[in-house]
Amino acid sequence: MTGINVTLAQICDAIIGWLNQPVPPNPGWAAAGWESFKYVCRVHGVAPLLHQKLGGADWLDAPTRRWLAEQDSLNGRRMAKMQAELADILALFGHEAVPVMPLKGSILSIRYYPDPAQRPMADLDLLVRPADFEAAARLLGRLGYEQAVVHWKHTEFSRPENRRVVSTTGEHPDNPRSVELHRSCRETFAGPSLDLTGLMWAGA
Repeated sequence: MTGINVTLAQICDAIIGWLNQPVPPNPGWAAAGWESFKYVCRVHGVAPLLHQKLGGADWLDAPTRRWLAEQDSLNGRRMAKMQAELADILALFGHEAVPVMPLKGSILSIRYYPDPAQRPMADLDLLVRPADFEAAARLLGRLGYEQAVVHWKHTEFSRPENRRVVSTTGEHPDNPRSVELHRSCRETFAGPSLDLTGLMWAGA
């Protein structure tokens, strides 16, 4: 039996359904569909979540089951490193009385996931007030970070020994773990801008 040919959009729809169903059904995909499934998982960062959901599914083939387990393990080790790095940053900023607010994954992973390892992160996002930016950059320097890239939304800092991509097949713990320092919480949507910076600090 060759199985069902499937598009990337159909795979995404199936994954959404699996994350909201207690017992995910067998999609009956062809082998090529499962290779595309791995690609979609990497793009959307859902392999650790799906390991929890699909690990007990009797219809899942052994190679895909092993791949999901490996992704879960790799991301667990990566998240442990990133949470430790965040703790060091927050401790130093607190000691030096420089206000800083973690954003995005670093908060979401520990507040809204049963296990932080279920939420992959590429980097640590931190919000500081514009007047504190230079002080924040100096503190990151004391922890071994150097300014790498200046973007309109943030400035990226990284450690020189942690800039090489070790693996492109998943969330490897030793892939780059940069810090993105934000002066504002602002996004532009094809023209109009939405700035939530004041609201973020008011609710901090």
